[in-house]
This record gives sequence, structure tokens and C-alpha cells, in this order.
Amino acid sequence: MYLVEVFFKQLPSYQGDMNAAYQAINKLIDEWRYNGQIIGREISLYVAKQEDTEGFGMRAVCPEQHSLLPEWNN
Repeated sequence: MYLVEVFFKQLPSYQGDMNAAYQAINKLIDEWRYNGQIIGREISLYVAKQEDTEGFGMRAVCPEQHSLLPEWNN
């Protein structure tokens, strides 16, 4: 199992509407969980900053190192 840290950049279309961005990210996290790409039910989503870019971050456990690559998304 692998602990991964994911960063979601906040897009201009969601600027100022953090609730809508939070809901969209939660839908993606649910899809990753249903596909078996991440393990566990309690996934924390927090406000983060990466290289002067604001957005959301999360930490999750994945069964494989490459589980979150786009080729595994449905």
C-alpha cells in the first residue's frame, strides 16, 4: 500500500465558490474509492497551497503506486 498526497488546483470557474469545488472533488474521490483506486472511507480534504497556487489537498492510501493515473479512471 502507498500513501499518496494529491493536490487539486482551484480553477477560475470555482473561484470564490469553495463549496462547489469541494463537492466536485468529493465526487471524484468517491469514484476513486468505488473503482478501488483508493482504500478507506475517511478521506480528509483540506485547503492547501502548492508553488503559490491555492487549492485543495488530500492524503489517501492506494493499493498500487500508480493507482491514480488517468489510465485507470472509468
